[in-house]
Amino acid sequence: MDIEYIDRMIIHAPKQWAEYDKEDRHFEGNRETWRALEDAYKAGKIHAIDVSNFQVEDIENILPSCTVKPMVNQILTHISNTPKELIAYYQQHNILVVAYSRIDCPRGFDEKSGCH
Repeated sequence: MDIEYIDRMIIHAPKQWAEYDKEDRHFEGNRETWRALEDAYKAGKIHAIDVSNFQVEDIENILPSCTVKPMVNQILTHISNTPKELIAYYQQHNILVVAYSRIDCPRGFDEKSGCH
């Protein structure tokens, strides 16, 4: 990429979207990925390392072995989906929460996906 560093790198989801309804949480793969991000962070190649769409069980998989904890968890949050307990959990662990909402919802929101 011919740049000195990446400002922010995010593990977009704890597992592949195609497997989201399956039981495997990819715990070992997430720990390995996090260790690689920590190495790049410590080497100055990445200035912030974060996660997205991580639930409590996903972050608790990483925290015991990490040396740099996630700075941010980006989570789906909108008027009909405000996961207050998840937000409180991250606040207790001094991890910032960044809300996102899908923008491809021309007809509005529904309870499950955020879209009709």
